[in-house]
Amino acid sequence: MRPDKGTYSYFDHDADIGIIGRGETLVQAFESAAQARFSIMSGIARLRSEITAQVDFEEAAVELALVTWLNLLQCQLPTFLNNHF
Repeated sequence: MRPDKGTYSYFDHDADIGIIGRGETLVQAFESAAQARFSIMSGIARLRSEITAQVDFEEAAVELALVTWLNLLQCQLPTFLNNHF
């Protein structure tokens, strides 16, 4: 994830907290959304940028693809953390 390529913000949501990922491309927007989510959960400074994970899935709608992708990344969170839970 590259913090210099996009931005993110938060908004109030009845169920939790909402995140908005922005970028020049859809990929950058998704990366920004992941940065927002991981910043809430663990602190972005604790993530290892040299580790990659591959997640495979299919979704018809972009919004559902984002939610699915973020959930799959969350399953990989211990891999990305410098200090495991």
